Amino acid sequence: MLIDYSEFEVQRREIQQVFTLLNDKITEFRTNISNNRSRLDVTSSRAMESIVQNPLKERLERIFIFRKHHYKFRQIIKKTLSQEVTKNKTNMEDVALSKINEAYQSFNGINVLDISAQGSEQWEQTERTYNLKIDKVES
Repeated sequence: MLIDYSEFEVQRREIQQVFTLLNDKITEFRTNISNNRSRLDVTSSRAMESIVQNPLKERLERIFIFRKHHYKFRQIIKKTLSQEVTKNKTNMEDVALSKINEAYQSFNGINVLDISAQGSEQWEQTERTYNLKIDKVES
């Protein structure tokens, strides 16, 4: 969450390639298992289904989407408010970007890759806090 957005995009593409390869291998594995299903018991079938679910991939996708929206929002603010000045000569762009950065700082205190129940709750709460702060910037 702390790296520059352009570097983040490079890493996002690399991570997505890893998950594409993983999905291909899982599909291949499932095909092999299906061909030998008569030898599997119920426990093995459940284990197979849990392999397909990938909460880490889901979290990374949420992070990717979040970062993209955050980046685009900052760009819109820069473009829209670049020439706006308040009554007391304060540059509105600087004020808005400062508040956006402050909202984003909420994520610095959590492990965004923690996919445990507690980590998921922390992510949800931090995202809500961020959105509340961003709503104030938008209004």
